Amino acid sequence: MPGKFRTSQLDWTFPDQFPSPFRSQAHPLAQWAVKDLQDRLERGAAGLPLSRQCEGKMFGVLVVKQQDSLGYLAAFSGKLNGLWQIPGFAPPVFDPAKAELLLYEADVKIQALNDAIDEQQRQRESSGADQQLIEINSRFDAIYSAAKVTQAEDRQRRQQRRDEISRSRDKPLGPHSNQMADGAHLLENPDAELRQLDLQSQQQKRQLKELRSSHKRRQEFVAECLQKFEQRIRDLREKRAAISRQTQMALFKLYRLQTYNGDSCTLDELIEQFRRDFEATASTGPEKTGSEKTGSEQNHWDNLQRFAPSGTADCAAPKLLQEAYRQKLRPLALAEFWWG
Repeated sequence: MPGKFRTSQLDWTFPDQFPSPFRSQAHPLAQWAVKDLQDRLERGAAGLPLSRQCEGKMFGVLVVKQQDSLGYLAAFSGKLNGLWQIPGFAPPVFDPAKAELLLYEADVKIQALNDAIDEQQRQRESSGADQQLIEINSRFDAIYSAAKVTQAEDRQRRQQRRDEISRSRDKPLGPHSNQMADGAHLLENPDAELRQLDLQSQQQKRQLKELRSSHKRRQEFVAECLQKFEQRIRDLREKRAAISRQTQMALFKLYRLQTYNGDSCTLDELIEQFRRDFEATASTGPEKTGSEKTGSEQNHWDNLQRFAPSGTADCAAPKLLQEAYRQKLRPLALAEFWWG
C-alpha cells in the first residue's frame, strides 16, 4: 500500500460500517490519511511538488486494511499533469489506451465535420445572401413607407373631393347655371367622377399589394438560398452530435466496475440498471409504454445524460474503491479534498 500508518496510530477505533464520505467531517482515520498525502504532495509525490499555490485538483484517500496491516490508497480526479496514471495513485477504472484510441478516431471524424461546417459558413458569407436580404428588406421598407404616405394623402384628397360632390348636390344654384351659390364648380357628371375616384383607390391598393408580393418573392428567393446553407450546416452539426453521443456511450462501455464480492459490470450497464430501478420506484407520472422503453440510441443517450454525465467514475472515490476491491483490501474510511 502506498501509505502506511505508524503502529501508534493503530489505536484509532475502526468504524462499524463504512462512513459516508459526504459527512461534514471525515472519519479520523481518513483525516490522518489526508494530512499524510498532503505532506507527500508538497514533497513531490506526484512527480513534482504540488503546493497549495498550484492549479487546483481534487484528491482522495481511502483507508484500507489488509489482515493486520493498515494503510491508505490515494487517487486524483481525472488527469493529473496530463496523465491518467501516475505511480502511487489508483489507476482509472478503464483502459486509457483504448479510450485514447476511441477518442482519437472520434476526433478525426469530428474535425472533418468541423471543417465541412466552416466551409459551408464561408460559402454562405461569400454568397452575400445575408447582406442581400438586409438590403432587400431595407429598400422595401423605404419604398413601402413612402407609398403608404402617398396613399394616405391621396385618400384624403379623394375624400375631400367626394365631400365637395356631395355638398354640390345639396346646395342651391347661384346666378350662373353652372355654379353653386358658394361659387364652387358644378360638375356635369358627378357620378362619373365618383366612379373614377373609386377606381383610383382600387388601383392604388393593387399597386401596394403587388409591391408586397414582389418583395415577398425576392425575399423568399434569397431566404431559400440561406435556408439551404442552414440546413446543410444543421445536418453536419447533427452528425457531429451523433458521433459525440456514440463515443460517450462507447467510452462508458470501457468503464468496468466491480463490487467487493467480485461481481462486475460496465458503467453503461450500471446506468441502465439504475434507470430501471429509478423508474420502478417513481411514484409520479404515467407508466411508460414499451416503445418509450426501447434501447434506441437517442433514448439511451437521454438516460446517460440524465443519470451519468461525461466524467462519471473519473473522480477519486470510484478509483479508490475499485483499486481496493481489485487488491482484496477492506475499505474503512474515505475522504476527498481540494488541493491548490
